[in-house]
Amino acid sequence: AISSIADGVTRLFVGVEADIVNWTVRVETWHRQRWRSSVRSAANVDVDAFLGSMAARDEVRAHQEWASSLIRDISAEARRRIEAASYQAVSTQRSRDELARDIRRELGIERRRARRIANDQTLKLSGKLDELRHREAGIEGYRWETALDERDRKTHAANQGKVFRWDDPPGIGHPRSEPFCRCSAQAWIPLVDEEDDE
Repeated sequence: AISSIADGVTRLFVGVEADIVNWTVRVETWHRQRWRSSVRSAANVDVDAFLGSMAARDEVRAHQEWASSLIRDISAEARRRIEAASYQAVSTQRSRDELARDIRRELGIERRRARRIANDQTLKLSGKLDELRHREAGIEGYRWETALDERDRKTHAANQGKVFRWDDPPGIGHPRSEPFCRCSAQAWIPLVDEEDDE
């Protein structure tokens, strides 16, 4: 019975890994369309020929592997915890219903963790794609934009509106590099008179 449960957990998380592959492709597609629209509306330039580069595909593949490894870690941990709960149930002669409730609770916890990981990885992938697209377009800097709400970290709120270079990140890293960061990097191109003032 314990082996069967462990196999079920493995199947559950293998399915989640397949979802991660689909998710990263959808994030890149969404990001590409958003970038294309932003450039078109700001500069009336069609950048389709420059999008979908190997660098973007490599970034997506790297995120697929990273997120999948996090999910595999959860799967192994869930399997160990379910096995421990099963052994304990047998040794203390707990009912099947009680064991089933414990297993459902453990799987619920692990599903929520997997969703949180997916959410965080979506933000991180989007941030990396921002940097990649900016650099490909020759944009060397960005203006830090926070979500402007009470959930902003103080260190991130302190960067609101400040300009940074991609090759010289602030001490806390670029937007979306920290867990669950909702900040964004708005492309920034210095005007000639701004460069003279600096």
